[in-house]
Amino acid sequence: MGQMTDQRKMIAFVHVPKTAGSSVNKLLKLHDPAGHAHCETYMGAPKAFSSLVQDKNWVSGHVPYDTLRHHLVQATDRPLHFYAAMRNPTLQVMSHYNWIIEIFHRGQRFYDGHPEPIKMISHAIRNSDSDDPKAIIRNLRKYSGLFLNQQSRMILGTRFNWNTGLVIDQLRTYQFVATEESLGTLVAKATDGSQLADTRENTSTYHFDRAVFKTPRIRNFLERYNFLDQTLYRTLKSNRVFK
Repeated sequence: MGQMTDQRKMIAFVHVPKTAGSSVNKLLKLHDPAGHAHCETYMGAPKAFSSLVQDKNWVSGHVPYDTLRHHLVQATDRPLHFYAAMRNPTLQVMSHYNWIIEIFHRGQRFYDGHPEPIKMISHAIRNSDSDDPKAIIRNLRKYSGLFLNQQSRMILGTRFNWNTGLVIDQLRTYQFVATEESLGTLVAKATDGSQLADTRENTSTYHFDRAVFKTPRIRNFLERYNFLDQTLYRTLKSNRVFK
């Protein structure tokens, strides 16, 4: 007789930066302490990651969907239930841009815990004029992999082919992908009923005038160069995916 499959479901949360993911992690932890945020720290060690997955009921990480799925499939045969959250693309870019500045202001120990490339980008942005739309656009262009179309790359996966037009099919491989208004639904589905608190975790003081992201120059730039995130967001907001 063959070995029986482990039927305990595994919650997998694709934590897109600056989409209230820290609040989701907190609720998951309160509902079930047997979980682990930032599971990406284990992905370079397959045995450690496999051991982690066997002992936990949920994992969360700043990891694209396809990467997280690959590692989980290698580590377990448990049923995988994927979740993610998305935010208004302009606000997400603005918040993430600010966060790269903020990490420096949270103390040396916190700052030093980040990879060298992120600290390098933080240094460059802090030393530019973040109240000047042209300077912000230069930074967004230069570090486009960090800021532009990040949400769609993480949620759909780095290898997703937009030319296929199968965006909705790819989204339906998730149990649920939330926008700002449906974060409570995400948490309720992932935890069988828990409610999302009104408070938000990991909020930051802004280090520039947020009005700069409302200027026509930046708005037009993002409409063109952050187009995939804009498209994905509109698709989710259309209510054609998760009813």
